Amino acid sequence: MLCYVAGITSFAASSIAVFATVMPLLPPLVAAGVSPVGGVLALALASVLVDLNPLGITGGLILGAAEPSARSRLFRQLLIYGLISIVVAPVLTWAAFGWW
Repeated sequence: MLCYVAGITSFAASSIAVFATVMPLLPPLVAAGVSPVGGVLALALASVLVDLNPLGITGGLILGAAEPSARSRLFRQLLIYGLISIVVAPVLTWAAFGWW
């Protein structure tokens, strides 16, 4: 659930700021048996993978560097990627690193 909070928040905010904000919420999970390294990796990737959308810093830079004629199409593609990654990225990162 914490990976989803990081992913949703990172959609419209800086992934580094989101990562620094959700890190204090990880120690109770570690005390409950979650791997510290796996939890940190899952939170970091869940927030960073969502950042590639037109509302995020990385997506905004990509959109700004694109040809003016391709920006509207690229905006839609990045927005769709961002919305899909909100759902998929936390699950994949937790499945890959949550047990580690």
